[in-house]
Amino acid sequence: MKIGNLKKWHWAILVFVGLGILGSLLPEQKSSSKPVIENASESSLVGEEIEVPTTTVAPTTTAATTTTVAATATTTTTTTTVLRTTTTTATTTTTTLPTGTVSQRNAVSKGASYLGSSSFSRSGLISQLQYEGFSLEDATYGTDAQNAVWSAQAVKKGASYLGSSSFSRSGLISQLQYEGFSSSEATYGTDSQDTDWNAQAAKKAASYLKSSSFSRTGLVDQLLYEGFTQAQAEYGVSTTGL
Repeated sequence: MKIGNLKKWHWAILVFVGLGILGSLLPEQKSSSKPVIENASESSLVGEEIEVPTTTVAPTTTAATTTTVAATATTTTTTTTVLRTTTTTATTTTTTLPTGTVSQRNAVSKGASYLGSSSFSRSGLISQLQYEGFSLEDATYGTDAQNAVWSAQAVKKGASYLGSSSFSRSGLISQLQYEGFSSSEATYGTDSQDTDWNAQAAKKAASYLKSSSFSRTGLVDQLLYEGFTQAQAEYGVSTTGL
């Protein structure tokens, strides 16, 4: 290669580099319109394609918002409470006071007191109230106001006698009649005792021997007098050892 040709090549390179440096130092021209195309007289730019910047707008995707409303099921429970109503009926006991005189009312009170502690026949209670000083009329009023069951009184009186002494059947009936009970009341009061009359005969025989001395025959006769039957009297005496 010749030296003259080499120098020409070096100068071309230096010119080209210098132009590039000069172009980078010049300020860029801004325009709001189309890009400025340099003079077509410059042979170096003729025939070259000019690239225009293209702005690609990406398609906008609008996301549809779906609102899901949950259905709320409301269950209503109705509780019915049945109240049980208890009706309490108060029972009132009314005691009707006697409408008699003051003396008669006192006789009623006294008669009730006697029947509360002992047993009486109707006639026996009237007599007791007369003994207390009430007139026959007031004593009768006081007795009848008790509304007593006299046969029941006879049973109580018979039991009281048998609790303190010994009797034959006929002897207890007689004793109750003596107390003022009627024959039917006295019989009812005696038979209601359900007593073993043989045992009563034995008790009566033993009672006699405690207070006196008897032969066998004499003691049997005494028991017959008390109302025991022959068989009951002999049984009673036999229990004493005679």
